[in-house]
Amino acid sequence: MMLDVKVGLMWEPENLWKNKPYFSLVTITKKDGIPQYRQDLLNKKNIDKISSQWSSSIVQLLEELSTEANLKVEAAIAKQKAKMGNNPTANMLFQKALTEHRMKQIQMLMPKSGAIVTMHKIINKETGNPLVAPCKFARKIAQIQLEITKTGNQFGLKTTIIGENESFELEESNRFQYMIVHDSVWHLISYKDFQTLEWLQDTDLETLGQSSTEFAEKVIQKLEKDYTIDKRIFFPAETVESLPQRNILFTELSNSFLMLTPRWEYDGFMIEGDYKSEETRKAGGKDYVIHRNEQEEKDFRTYIQSLHPDFPTQSHRGFYFLSFANAKKKQWFIKAYRELLNNNIDVVGLDMLQHFRYCPFEPTTELNYQKKEGSKLEYFAKVLFGKEEVPLLTVQKMLLAGQRNVLLKDDSIAVFTDEWVKEYALFFKHAAVYKNRLTIPSWVLIGKLNTIENTQKENIAEIVPADWQKLWLQWQTEEILYSVPTCIETQLRPYQQKGFEWMILLSKIEAGACLADDMGLGKTLQTICFLTWLKEQHPDGKSIIVCPASLIYNWEAEWKKFAPTIKIAVHNGQNRDFEKTTKDGFDILILSYHTFRQDMGIIAENTWLGAVVDESQNIKNPSAQITKAIYELKAMHRIALSGTPIMNNTFDLYAQLQFLLPGLLGNREFFKKEYAIPIDRDGSQEKSSALRQLTAPFILRRTKKQVATDLPDKTESILWCEMTEDQQAFYNEVKADIQDSLFIGIQNEGLERSKLNILQGIQKLRQICDAPSLMKDQDDYSPCSESIKIDRILDEMERISDSGNKALIFSQFTGMLHLIADKLKERGISFYHFDGSTAIEKRQEMVKNFQEENNTTTAFLISLKSGNAGLNLTSAQYVYLVDPWWNKAVEQQAIDRTHRIGQKNNVFAYRMICKNSIEEKIISLQSKKQLLSEELVGAEEGFVKNLSEEDLQYLFS
Repeated sequence: MMLDVKVGLMWEPENLWKNKPYFSLVTITKKDGIPQYRQDLLNKKNIDKISSQWSSSIVQLLEELSTEANLKVEAAIAKQKAKMGNNPTANMLFQKALTEHRMKQIQMLMPKSGAIVTMHKIINKETGNPLVAPCKFARKIAQIQLEITKTGNQFGLKTTIIGENESFELEESNRFQYMIVHDSVWHLISYKDFQTLEWLQDTDLETLGQSSTEFAEKVIQKLEKDYTIDKRIFFPAETVESLPQRNILFTELSNSFLMLTPRWEYDGFMIEGDYKSEETRKAGGKDYVIHRNEQEEKDFRTYIQSLHPDFPTQSHRGFYFLSFANAKKKQWFIKAYRELLNNNIDVVGLDMLQHFRYCPFEPTTELNYQKKEGSKLEYFAKVLFGKEEVPLLTVQKMLLAGQRNVLLKDDSIAVFTDEWVKEYALFFKHAAVYKNRLTIPSWVLIGKLNTIENTQKENIAEIVPADWQKLWLQWQTEEILYSVPTCIETQLRPYQQKGFEWMILLSKIEAGACLADDMGLGKTLQTICFLTWLKEQHPDGKSIIVCPASLIYNWEAEWKKFAPTIKIAVHNGQNRDFEKTTKDGFDILILSYHTFRQDMGIIAENTWLGAVVDESQNIKNPSAQITKAIYELKAMHRIALSGTPIMNNTFDLYAQLQFLLPGLLGNREFFKKEYAIPIDRDGSQEKSSALRQLTAPFILRRTKKQVATDLPDKTESILWCEMTEDQQAFYNEVKADIQDSLFIGIQNEGLERSKLNILQGIQKLRQICDAPSLMKDQDDYSPCSESIKIDRILDEMERISDSGNKALIFSQFTGMLHLIADKLKERGISFYHFDGSTAIEKRQEMVKNFQEENNTTTAFLISLKSGNAGLNLTSAQYVYLVDPWWNKAVEQQAIDRTHRIGQKNNVFAYRMICKNSIEEKIISLQSKKQLLSEELVGAEEGFVKNLSEEDLQYLFS
């Protein structure tokens, strides 16, 4: 019998947070090669027994790790905690001190661990049994390295541990607080790194990672304070190139001097100090590179030096100063202050000056309504502190600079109170100022109806009639104010009735309206009701609807469905002629943004009763040609429709509201500085609240969740698609060939025997409607690569992905699903995909994953026959039938994959139909012949059995 006995250390990392000994002595006895372990306390008594086996330095180390040494330190820490009392701060400091003590002990062991046999005991998570094995300790503290990742639209972080002799990903290892084990080697990390990993573990990175803005602001920006993270690939620095706004900061120097510091504001970034070509800044989780303007900064310094004879000799300092006595001499301070304001220079810092008197008076303000011209209101205004009147322009510049102080003639500093700012700031900021007159858009007051002070109630009543205010309050109840025109052939849901009335109310005060309901809530129907109501009030009036080209026929179909007595004219196509379009008279003109811009000269000759811009985010850029063209529209009543009026940032709202309510948001630079930058970059809740109050009366947004009780269980619509010229040309070419061969065959063999050829002909044309490239294997043709349906489905999926929703995409053609899948990959949109060739087990796995609560996959691509039954996909609320078929039962079964028990949201199903194609004619023929799914037998040839030769002539014409 062979015995092999060794004594070493047993390391139990899980005891770190159990307040149990995490180091003990272990005796390893190998009997016939089989190890046995005995653990003993690491105390002085047991160390003394075996001290002869180790060097004095190892014995000293063991004594410092002993239970006696630990108890002594922990008792001292606990004593300090007791003095602080039992509170969260004391508990946090106690835990921190305890953790740092234990980390220090491990750090003492690390360089000497090679001289000691070390084992670790870890609980096996699968069995619950302890696992004992040899281990090592790295000799140096490891570091963590953080790297941004992106999969599809999902951002994440990869954490790499940089050890003494190896680097590995955190996911490949096990972490026990500040100890990380990889391949049986234990790595200690710093307390800072430990805190970071704890924070990352407690942070919902998956949710934050769905938004680039949230991820940048709430994750990356926090980590960048302590770590270098390369984010250039996913978050490239934004360049700021603009003329700076000049700024002067007044402060006091050495308690003896007034100091003037020149500063330059580049798009909200304040720069000071010596010139250099670039400055870098961080804001809202993003990096910004500011290109400074050398000549502008030099000119400003030169200007400041001209303000006082002492300043030129101080130019090397970067700031300028005067003794308090010199600053007050001959009223220099007040004169310089006024000159700075007159030269449009922001003056800040008055509130920090201690050696200048503060005015004892609070502001008194006169604001008297004079008259209304169009949408503009004129006021006479006066602001006084005591007997001194402050110029209105000075007040405005003070407010726009974010200040609440002005300098009076006696060098005293006057302070505008919180109450004054709340009551009057909006008037002054949004006004055009001339001497003692303020001119503001009348709509500014609508948002203040409930907050305006009593002194202004009479003025408000003159501008916004009392009977209208009464109706405005009534509208916020369930009371019905206006009846839907009798020609409307549908019943409005309660929230749609409110939307219709809201547009009427705003029209009565000549204000535009932005209806921003969620997709599928009936913005089109509400607008049709409003335009029809306008028509009743003004029988000779005509209205115009400008929309994306893909929605022209949606609008036409909706008008015919809901208001068939209204005459519609569609102005579209390469060979369009306005006179020909309108020769028979019309009530509503529908055209695309592209056509509108090209034919603006003709359109501008008319004054329209109502003007609607659909998907109004198309005019979010004020500099774009289409936006400028839209601004030229002369219309009495204006409506903007958009489910996403703000797509990228707050500035998206500016151009749309400038069309609806000109002047409400001021000029572009004012809006950018006052609202867009503070909200988008700095996350200002105050500015966001102010903008919301200002615009709330004119933007009506209801989400599906808010009006779920009023929604139908299932809404089905047609998504019209208009083929490009190349796609349409290819379609016409193939259609002509089919016509020639098909009708010759019918003539020779009869209709019944030609059934297969008819099906094949219809199938080819349907494939071209989907994507001409599906015919690439046809030797007789050279199909184009364009597909309007793929373009539309990609746009829809991006919008759905951004909103965090899910969609099912059905197609009868597996080739079409593969084409869509390839494009979704290119766009980084996540999806699942199966068809008839996918194994049942794989299908079930995808369905299970798609249904999981935390699953963020956007789309599920399914072949119509494979997925029309037996699936529960209630996590989706949108369904797209890419190539609708005549078998309505099959389509309904597909839609019912999500419209079934367990569905918590309303389902919106869309049939994608190409305009001027066999698809449109099938829809029309079904309606004409009133073919029901029960009559179609469920077989594809059932539709053909019901077709006459006349029907075939129509389908292939």
